[in-house]
Amino acid sequence: MKEIPALEEQKKQKESLHPSISLEAEEVCSFLKLKRSRSKFIQVGEKLEAINRQLKDIQILKQQAANIGRLQKEIERAKQEVSQLESSLLATGSTKTAEDVQNEISQLTAEL
Repeated sequence: MKEIPALEEQKKQKESLHPSISLEAEEVCSFLKLKRSRSKFIQVGEKLEAINRQLKDIQILKQQAANIGRLQKEIERAKQEVSQLESSLLATGSTKTAEDVQNEISQLTAEL
């Protein structure tokens, strides 16, 4: 990067000596500037790709978190429903729990 100012200074000095040398120096300076710009462009592209990968990972995690939250709510609703059903069974005088009823259903299904 320090090369460019040094080359420009050399260009000025040699301009007075020979006009073709100044054109060559100008071309070299232009080439070095383009090379530096290309290098920065590549670095920016690589950073952009890394950011895009991270964004995809974040979106996946966001979807998973939403699914977990939804499933937790469903579990809580199911627990409340089971508790209400057990309370209803106790109110009617039944001593069976939801697990007892499920076992009976499983046995009947197996017999069929």
